[in-house]
Parts: sequence; structure tokens; C-alpha cells
Amino acid sequence: MLREKINEEFVIVLKKISKKQFAIDFVNIENPYLLFIQKLVKMCNDSRCTIPAVLKYLEQNKRLEDLNSNYSYCDDLSGAYQELSVNNREYIKTLSSEHRDIIGKKDKKEFLLKLLRNRIKRNYSTWCKAYSIKRTYEKCRRDSEISIFSHRMRGWSNPEFKISKNLSVEIKSNFGFGRSSYFISVIKFKNFKITPFSHWVVYRFAKFSEIIRYSSIHSVQNESWYDAIEFVRDASNLSLKSEKMFIEKYIIDELDKMLDGLNKILRSQQFYGFNERNIHTKYELRSYDLVNFRAEKISGSLDFIESILNFNEITETKSFVDRIERINIETQPILSLELRNARKEIKRLTSEKELIMPILEKWKVKFEKFERRIQLFEERLLKSKELKLCMPNYEIELKKRIAKKFPDYENVSLSYSKVLNEFNIIESQIGQATSSEKIVASCIAKIRKYFKTQSQKRIKL
Repeated sequence: MLREKINEEFVIVLKKISKKQFAIDFVNIENPYLLFIQKLVKMCNDSRCTIPAVLKYLEQNKRLEDLNSNYSYCDDLSGAYQELSVNNREYIKTLSSEHRDIIGKKDKKEFLLKLLRNRIKRNYSTWCKAYSIKRTYEKCRRDSEISIFSHRMRGWSNPEFKISKNLSVEIKSNFGFGRSSYFISVIKFKNFKITPFSHWVVYRFAKFSEIIRYSSIHSVQNESWYDAIEFVRDASNLSLKSEKMFIEKYIIDELDKMLDGLNKILRSQQFYGFNERNIHTKYELRSYDLVNFRAEKISGSLDFIESILNFNEITETKSFVDRIERINIETQPILSLELRNARKEIKRLTSEKELIMPILEKWKVKFEKFERRIQLFEERLLKSKELKLCMPNYEIELKKRIAKKFPDYENVSLSYSKVLNEFNIIESQIGQATSSEKIVASCIAKIRKYFKTQSQKRIKL
């Protein structure tokens, strides 16, 4: 079945087919208003069919009263939510009133009527879809074998489902909240949340605070329901088959990938991973971008240590903590050197900036003086009607006259632009160096604070 049909023609479900196995299945969304919508669309598309005729068709269809309800329904999962409240009789009255207003207008009558037809089609189509999928949810809830089902409800999550004594799963969604919308899967094993540690190195712009919230993250769109339920199915079935294999895949392998990634970040300039648009690609970092990336990723790995040690109750993870500590110890002197280099560069560039500033000011004064004189010259030409703004070659003719009247202007303009460009480059370089200095200094402080805290803990013990 095609993913784009999820929540349109069917909902995708996680179904228990035996004591130790779950499977993906589909439940068709039965739309009892399908023929009605088809006829309504045909009538609205036919310019010979009047709006009163369309409204009469709506009034005569008594089954439309069943649509009257408030629906938690997101037409666009990642869009801002709009309340979906249906009152068929009141809506028909509103449409009738709008139609009378349009007929009474002199301008844009046909255009406004077309908009009204489109709105009638769109609204009734959406209401019928919302009604039909709501009935499908109820059908899924009545089926004791269905654990999880896809939906397009606003800010609603499937409740946590207990797969076994040691494993529970939950799909959390916050649809219909614009940029605040999210779609994640959470797996807990022996009450510990499974964390995708590898995401720290695979996603260039990953944040610790986000990674620890989920076990898997999905794009906020209907098609992603397949990925979400597939992820939960695979984890559930593996856990039921062998908890040892589950631990190996979802804990040990994730930590191995994270440590391998950290070592590569320390020693390479070329990486494979997801960029800011979540596209998997190869990218290369240099200069401050590389320094900042290394500093933030390696020192940031210390934040995961508490979560990693939690799993030590399930399987041996202390060795991964030791490896994270070692790579941070190895990185610290490298970052200290980069910090000194950044500070030297800031000092050198600041000296260059101070040298160029009086030169820039000199050319700026000359340039602005010419600009004022040229403005007055242009005003005189227009006032005397030697030039007219309506002339097709006005700009070309004006430039010729300026060049003749002010022969030194071009040299002054070019010199000012050149010095200004040099100044702007220096300013940009200072900004980059200063930003890197702050990032690296913060990361060094983080590493030092971590090891100081660990040392104090050992002394207390």
C-alpha cells in the first residue's frame, strides 16, 4: 500500500498476531459520503449549476446532519491548527447570505462566486473525511488486537502500551501546532528510555535536550506513520524474541556508533550525516567551523554520561563512559591550542582594523562630498530640463555628464569601495574568531568542570 494514502484511505495499525509477534496492518477508512462529495464537486465545477441549486442539494441531504460535531482533525499535521466545528444548517444559512452579498456587488462577481464554490467543495470534503476517520478510530479502539493506530488528531498521543514485562512503547505527537509540532516514538526497557545515542554524531545540528526525549524521531507528515509503527514493531518483536539481541541493537550498537563518530570528528574533516534540512549528505568542515564542531560535539558527549550509566543496571556500559572521558582528555589540549590561536588572530585583526579605520574615514569623507555635489548637479539638470526622468537613456546620459563634470569621482568611488570591502572582511573575520573563542572557551570549561566534579566524587568515596 502507498504511504501517501495513510490517514486518507486507511489508517496503519500495529496488531498483535501472536504472543511473541506484532505486525503492521491497515484498516480502511470507509467514507459514507463518497458519492455525495463526488456529486457536490461535479455541481460546483459546473458553471451552469447555480449556487442556489447547490444549496438546495445540501438542504435536501438530511444525512449531512450527522456531520454536526467538533473534530480534532489536522488537515496539515505540521500546520497551525484551525478549529473544526460543523453545524450544517447554520453553514447553509451563512452560504446563502454570502451568495446574496456577492450578487449585490458590481465588481468581481464571477471571481467571488468561484471562490465560494471552491470553499463549499473544500469544507464539505474535509468534514466528511474528519467524520470518516473518527469512526475508524472508534473501530480500532474496539479491536483488542490493535495496539497502536495512526491518526491526525491535534496534540494527541497514543497511550503507553505494555509489550512485555520489560518493554513499553509509546508514539507521541503534537500535530497542528505549527513549528511546535513534533512526532516521536518512545521505547522504555526496564523503565529506562531507549536513547538513540548515534544521533549526536549523525545529525550535525542535533541537540542533547531533544535526543534524550525520543527513541526515534519522524517527519511531521502522514507518510511517516509507517516509519513510526515499523520502528515500534521491529523493537517489540526483537525484544520478545531475545532481550539480549534487543540490548545489543538498541543500546550497545548505538553507543558504539556514537564513539566511532566522536573519534572521526576528532581526526577528520569530511563527514557523512544529516544536515540542517535532515538530508543525508557528505560535508566538509574547515577553519572555525571545524574547530567549533569538534568542540561542541566532543564536550557535549559528556552530557549523555548519566543516561549511559543508567543502562549499567541492564548491561555493561561503564566502558563507554571511559571512552568518552578519554576522548575528552585527548581533545582538551587541542582546544586549548585553538583558543590561543583564536585570541592571537583577534588581536592581529584588531590591529589591522585600527590601521585601516583612518584610511577608510578619509575616503568616506571624500566620497560623501562628491555624492552631495553630484546630487545637487543632478537636481540642476532636471530643473533646467537638460535631462528628464522620462528619457529612455536617462541613467546613461547622467553618468556621462557626471564623469565629465567630476573626473575624479570614479577614482574616489573605487578607492572607497576597495577600502570599505577590506574593512568589512576584517570585521567579519573578527566576528568569526570571537564567536569561535567563546564556543571553545565554553567547551573547555565544560570538560574541566566535569573532571573536577568526578575528582571530588572520588575524594568523597
